[in-house]
Amino acid sequence: MPARCNPFVYWLFALLASVSFTTHGQEYPARAVRIVVPFPPGGGTDVFARIMGQRLIEALGQSVFVDNRAGASSNIGTELVAKSPPDGLTLLFTTTAVAINVTLFPKQAIDPRKDLLPITQLGSTTSVLCVHPSVPARTPQDVVALSKRTRGGLNFASNSAGTSSHLAGVMLKLHAPLGLDAGLIGMLDESHFCDQSRQVDAFS
Repeated sequence: MPARCNPFVYWLFALLASVSFTTHGQEYPARAVRIVVPFPPGGGTDVFARIMGQRLIEALGQSVFVDNRAGASSNIGTELVAKSPPDGLTLLFTTTAVAINVTLFPKQAIDPRKDLLPITQLGSTTSVLCVHPSVPARTPQDVVALSKRTRGGLNFASNSAGTSSHLAGVMLKLHAPLGLDAGLIGMLDESHFCDQSRQVDAFS
């Protein structure tokens, strides 16, 4: 039962000071380019970054490598890029997390709005709302109606706190007066959704 939500957007950032990619009279890039991915290896963002890295190798004729720096809701990798030398050789390949985290973590050591320069949007995906097969709902309207009839509402989980899927669930609760259990949002993952115990009714 898919439901369209705000797109999950992939962005490529550089240091704000790296507006010019020609340094000390040398053609860019003078040496290997590092693409920092603030998420673990094997995920969608990592795979997308490696595909783009290969295309950059072909276009630039220079080595390009991906450096996974996951943790702290992607803040570790983002801060690493913001504090790197402003030579355009360290790029950040991230998602909407870079915008979300500005509001979730107002006391960050860096401010992505000032310390990073967006280069381009590379792609987007769509969030999908799913329900457990045992839940008698096949449309978003069914979910709303069922949650209103269910004492305590339906349980909802996302892949992690502060992610776009997490916020999609929060927005759903705000705009569709659902009884979604906010305490479960971000605490349970898809393994709980797929098992037979039905710990989670809906997942995004």
